[in-house]
Amino acid sequence: MAKIKLGNRTSVEKKSFFLCRYVDIGVYGVPKHTYQTEKTTRNVEGFVRQNRGFQMMYADSYMTRSEFESMFDHTLYREMRARYSCADAFPEVYDKVNKKARA
Repeated sequence: MAKIKLGNRTSVEKKSFFLCRYVDIGVYGVPKHTYQTEKTTRNVEGFVRQNRGFQMMYADSYMTRSEFESMFDHTLYREMRARYSCADAFPEVYDKVNKKARA
């Protein structure tokens, strides 16, 4: 069990494998100057992968397929796609979220 201090509140105990932080960063609107969308997003994606985080799937992704699969374990996903013959019926999740794959 790990003790967590929440500001001035009393400590709480939780099993350490349940401890996690969620941060959702978004860029919205049209920039008034030159904004390097792909470069900036790839930098954020790299930071998230290095810190064992996950990108939200509603966001555009610029990761390569191998980078994407290192962020999301595809073991069960591959097994289920094979078991239910999804390859010919549905696109891969990567192809749905990756900006270049959708182009």
